[in-house]
Amino acid sequence: MKKMMNVVLMLAVAGLLLGTAMAQTSTAAPPTQQSAPPQAAPPAGGTAGHGGPGVYDPGHPRVNEMDGRMERSQDAIKNGVRQGTLTHAQARNLERGEQRIKNQEQKDMAANGGHLTQAQQNQLNRAQNLENHKIRTAKGGK
Repeated sequence: MKKMMNVVLMLAVAGLLLGTAMAQTSTAAPPTQQSAPPQAAPPAGGTAGHGGPGVYDPGHPRVNEMDGRMERSQDAIKNGVRQGTLTHAQARNLERGEQRIKNQEQKDMAANGGHLTQAQQNQLNRAQNLENHKIRTAKGGK
């Protein structure tokens, strides 16, 4: 039974990671060729050449920082389950919190041509800090 729960959890985590990977575009091709169809005129914000609403910009430093934090949190949850310091129910709950943050990040990027503003990053960092505290607490840390 425990082995089956581990498999289910790993599949859930893999699905989240796969979803994140699918949202990213390859850095080998220009983002405008893999993203949204070309627009007739650039949006009012002047983002010509930088994609449009909802276009993921993997080269943007704020996006990279948030993605790195999300990956480290995912690793901490997986390690907690593997080491037995997190139950499967705790891991599921923590995964939901991580997914809410990821959804907010994607919504914020969609509103800003694939980028995050400093204010958006600050808000996401606060949410991620709280979620990381929840992970540490659930694992038995301070």
